[in-house]
Amino acid sequence: MVRSALPISRRQAAIALAVCLAAGAARADSGGGAPLRIACARLGPEGFVRIDSEEQAIWRRMELRLGGLVDRLTLLRPADLLAPAAPAIDGPATARLALLSAASAHGADHAILYTCDDGRKTFPHSANWFSSAFASARGVASRADPAQAEAALMHTTTGADIAFVSGDAPPRDRLNPFDNHRRPDREAVEALTGLIEREIMEMMTPAFARSRSIAD
Repeated sequence: MVRSALPISRRQAAIALAVCLAAGAARADSGGGAPLRIACARLGPEGFVRIDSEEQAIWRRMELRLGGLVDRLTLLRPADLLAPAAPAIDGPATARLALLSAASAHGADHAILYTCDDGRKTFPHSANWFSSAFASARGVASRADPAQAEAALMHTTTGADIAFVSGDAPPRDRLNPFDNHRRPDREAVEALTGLIEREIMEMMTPAFARSRSIAD
């Protein structure tokens, strides 16, 4: 079988070598491997929740944009985070420890814990159907707050925080029929991943800066 290779210049070869060396240097800077191995989990009011297909697609787009900086992005399920005998999640601190433990078990060197509030108001109601339906109708009729998403990027080995970011999106305009297709919570998560992407790129910048002279 005949194999052929595209000719490359000396400068292109130097740039390729610089990228490889920068990846090794970034290992020390990032507190883990480079490219990064990241585990991600979503936290709800009652504990960890499943990341649905639409949000999975948002995270996969971020992974694609980061290219060689991320080796693997693992989206954890609630079953991945709590063993059958584990205590119930009783707060952000417990959720954080559970995520760091699960991330390490999945071979990740970084972890992302995020949450999202769609901004829709909820009203208390009793157990009967009429009270529940009335509370639901009040929620639909009430003006929603902006959707908000927040995330913490952490080292799994040290547990240290690298960054805390938040994104938001305006609520749907109930008087605008063309606004009904919008999902403010998805838009908030999309904004969140853009901010995390920027934090990861800035985290890797020093290693690439040190190796830049090799390619010049």
